[in-house]
Amino acid sequence: MNYKYKSLSDFRKSNKSLYYQLYTRNELERLCKDMGWEYNITTKKNRITWDKEKCLIEGLKYKSISEWQKNNNGSLKAARKNGWLEECTKHIIRKTKPSGYWNKERCITEGLKYKSISGWKKNNETAYGVALKNGWLEECTKHIIRKTKPKGYWTKQRCIDSAIKYTNRSEWYKHDNCAYHASIKNNWIKECTKHMRYMVRPNNTWTKELLLIEAKKWSTKKEWREIGEGYYRAVALGCFEECTKHMIESRKPTGYWTKERCFEEAKKYNTRTKFEIKSKGAYKSTCRNKWINEIKQLMNW
Repeated sequence: MNYKYKSLSDFRKSNKSLYYQLYTRNELERLCKDMGWEYNITTKKNRITWDKEKCLIEGLKYKSISEWQKNNNGSLKAARKNGWLEECTKHIIRKTKPSGYWNKERCITEGLKYKSISGWKKNNETAYGVALKNGWLEECTKHIIRKTKPKGYWTKQRCIDSAIKYTNRSEWYKHDNCAYHASIKNNWIKECTKHMRYMVRPNNTWTKELLLIEAKKWSTKKEWREIGEGYYRAVALGCFEECTKHMIESRKPTGYWTKERCFEEAKKYNTRTKFEIKSKGAYKSTCRNKWINEIKQLMNW
């Protein structure tokens, strides 16, 4: 007969609540006998006492701390608790630096290896994140020549000079969106675009097919709404969802980051710093709901 569970271990992993009910009633041995499973559980009577020598021998079996934790968490906990972990894992090559490794001096030295901030972020996101978080980024990257314009660069005259090169807003946005956004932020948009010709299609000429073609020009709903045409007509005609299904959602809806989604998102990153930088929404929700300690324990950060 094919049973749902092949062993007591499978049963415990899949149905913890019922497992512990049977455990407290001392009925597990009888269950194993009825199911034909091997009865082998650790009790206070037969539990191994992990001294230093045993922990050293056990630690040598594994190539990483996470592998040790997965296979024998009891011995790992004993090594940690008694301060033997470093000695027990000296044969293991660390992929991540220990907590507190990236101080200001090391971040400055690391930053000097790169010619651009994006290059540093791509190749050593952890060091970059620590420098950013602690306010050392400017000092760590003072040798880097900035490709982006400094704060305050986009004056009214510079925005007008940029806009004059283009015949419509869409073209200007695609080729120089920094100047375009500066003109909107400072309410210079009308003056900057007064030479541009507007080819606005009357609402009664918009069809679903034309709206789909127009929507494909834009990667976000915000771009289409602010720069393109037909956004509100798509809403009125009831084809808005179809027109925007290819667009990137810039922000998750309220309530999106549930505990389950936060845990799944955290699994993508091997450090807490990477999680914080790469997925700010999930990280903030995790901290706000006090799930961060559970995630740290699960991920062994």
